[in-house]
Amino acid sequence: VLMVNKLDRAFLELPLDPEDAYQNFQRTIETANVIIATYEDELLGDVQVYPEKGTVGFGSGLHGWGFTLSKFADMYASKFGVAKERMVQKLWGDNFYDPKSKKWKKNPQGEDGSPLRRAFVQFILDPIYKLLDSIMKDEAEKYNKMMKSLGILVKGDEKDLKNKNLLKVVMRKFLPASEALLEKLVVHLPSPVKAQKYRVENL
Repeated sequence: VLMVNKLDRAFLELPLDPEDAYQNFQRTIETANVIIATYEDELLGDVQVYPEKGTVGFGSGLHGWGFTLSKFADMYASKFGVAKERMVQKLWGDNFYDPKSKKWKKNPQGEDGSPLRRAFVQFILDPIYKLLDSIMKDEAEKYNKMMKSLGILVKGDEKDLKNKNLLKVVMRKFLPASEALLEKLVVHLPSPVKAQKYRVENL
């Protein structure tokens, strides 16, 4: 499994355009897979990592938040009336949603010729960026509305926090890194019993 870290820098320090951020993430994953391929072993099978298969996570170790595509697929599957497994596939790669025709496309152009945003950008990066941006700009009305729609509840002294301190609390509640890591470990890494079969051979 792979964790693409330091998304906080991509949003807050650089900051990268969401599409540029996607391209950077894709290159990072491709580079990792090239390295992994050099250690290919028949007993291991295909151990390359793919976001749409849940073996790649994204997040910020410093701020304690992270996610896999599965997290957002859960959120959007019912909205689009599709199975979660199908929604996951739509959230990575060259998949573009046309809100006017309500159709998915493989190219970034709507039926009326208007430009479309990549699904990963439109449905994942944009909402995260807007939430972070409103918190850092102290636009309370805006971020409170977003938090309510996302089911994020801050309590007690947390309500008095500002900027990065509030951002850390909100993002940990919205996208706890522990959930993303646990999902990857439980679902995709072999149990100790199964793992011994190929480890013994290699030893």
